[in-house]
Amino acid sequence: MKDTRKRPLSLAIIGWVLCFGGGITLLSLWLLKELNPYPSVGMAMTIAGARTVFLVLCGVFILRGRDWSRLFFLWGAPLLFGVDVFLVGLNWVDAIRVGLYAYAFVQLTKSKTKQYMKGETK
Repeated sequence: MKDTRKRPLSLAIIGWVLCFGGGITLLSLWLLKELNPYPSVGMAMTIAGARTVFLVLCGVFILRGRDWSRLFFLWGAPLLFGVDVFLVGLNWVDAIRVGLYAYAFVQLTKSKTKQYMKGETK
């Protein structure tokens, strides 16, 4: 049966940004892995790849309207960010990540979004 609920625009934006951004990141990680002659960078790339796969899966299931993916993103993204900062360190890209997460946090915790994800809207 087709879902006839109207998805909020903020959910569509967050879901597609996670999917496309993650896809581009996975492609660039694969290219860097192929071109990188130093094996010591492999651990950081593995962590980045695992984080990216997590975010892509969250984006796909946010687009499909699954409430558990919203909760996984709200709890998992900061935890993965903390692991990344602990193992790799901070850089200027982290400021962008924090800003994007803050936008996603505000949008994903709105009552309209919660109602849509729980299936309470028509």
